[in-house]
Amino acid sequence: MTFKEHWFCRNTILVLESQDADRHHISLSHKKRLPTWDEVKIVREKLCDNTKFYVMVLPPSKYYVNLHEYCFHLWEVKSEDEIEVWKQM
Repeated sequence: MTFKEHWFCRNTILVLESQDADRHHISLSHKKRLPTWDEVKIVREKLCDNTKFYVMVLPPSKYYVNLHEYCFHLWEVKSEDEIEVWKQM
């Protein structure tokens, strides 16, 4: 797996971009706090295809992996069924 590293928002948000399980994956973090909604939006708009759906997954706690306290992940949605559900909301 290869990563592309990017810096956003005056070099305060570190972003790692990769392809995992055939999905575009964005990991964004700050050293001292969670990224803000505006920061997440900026990264999503700059690095993600605006025609595709992305989600932040919150699994059951037994599946949590916390390698960085202040990190969010965006995952590309591939399932047409999932995309249709989001379009209907």
